[in-house]
Amino acid sequence: MGMKQIELPGTGDFKGMAADAQRGILYITANWGAQLIALDLRTDKELWRLKLEEKSFPDSIALTRDGRFLYLPMRNLHVWRVLDTTTREMVATLPIDKADVMPGSKVYREGEPWPHNTVLSADGRFMFLESLGVNYIHVADTATHRIVRKIGPFSNGVRPFVLSPDDRYVFANVDGLLGFEVADVATGKIIHRLENHTPAERAAVVPITPEQAWHRTPSHGIGLRPDGKEVWVSNDVFGLVHVWDVTVMPPTPVADVPLYRKASDRDDLPHSSWIGFSLDGRYCYPCGTDAVIDTQTKQIVARMASGEKIIEIHFAGDKPVRAGRR
Repeated sequence: MGMKQIELPGTGDFKGMAADAQRGILYITANWGAQLIALDLRTDKELWRLKLEEKSFPDSIALTRDGRFLYLPMRNLHVWRVLDTTTREMVATLPIDKADVMPGSKVYREGEPWPHNTVLSADGRFMFLESLGVNYIHVADTATHRIVRKIGPFSNGVRPFVLSPDDRYVFANVDGLLGFEVADVATGKIIHRLENHTPAERAAVVPITPEQAWHRTPSHGIGLRPDGKEVWVSNDVFGLVHVWDVTVMPPTPVADVPLYRKASDRDDLPHSSWIGFSLDGRYCYPCGTDAVIDTQTKQIVARMASGEKIIEIHFAGDKPVRAGRR
């Protein structure tokens, strides 16, 4: 197995990816030049690129189940745009109420919501929308492209989050928490707050504080194993991934997986930041590190170069047949 590079001249600072295996298209947002790029997965050729509003800062995108509509968080415009991928026209705008911004936030400027992450529900009926500095997750109806409700309030601004396979629970990182909170989707209420605990021998040698972490929060990464049984949570300060059993409520801790090579090495500070899984659930990829973890043994089984954005796509010959989510 080899590695290849696809050149996209005039782009960079890629923030989001979404793959449509049925149509064979990979969508990528580029902060440099505020662009959306569509790549042909069969040929690796650029199909088209769409110039977005200047300095809009397009972030982490998501497709509807049929691939027809793409939800684009526009961080600096404080809205989501909904793109018809067939006509390449914007068909809806979803603003986030300023009143939902956390008061007195020290992390974000201007008292504005910054649209950040976008997740489609398992049944395809709803798109879940998260904004930096906001302690609610807003829910849009994918049939009408309108926000119909919100979940929360969480204890602080929401960061990366995932949905359970039955769309019953939201598992979310929040600002300032080494761990995650659990929300009941039906009621919109927060039902559990779980904290990770760093092994003492590791905490004793790490020279930085949670406020100095890469994304200015101790946990900026959460992933649900594809079978829905475990949530894996990043520890961006001390260089671990924490595993929780979510077949029970409240969730219970299973394992602490070190990403560093030696607990005593104060200069080895891997920042996992996002959590990805192989489509079959055998491996976990703490994105932004070089670790590949066996999800059964909870051991690192390989190390490979990795970026912050990873998406797995399966091919039959040169035809894409299945795609994961970033």
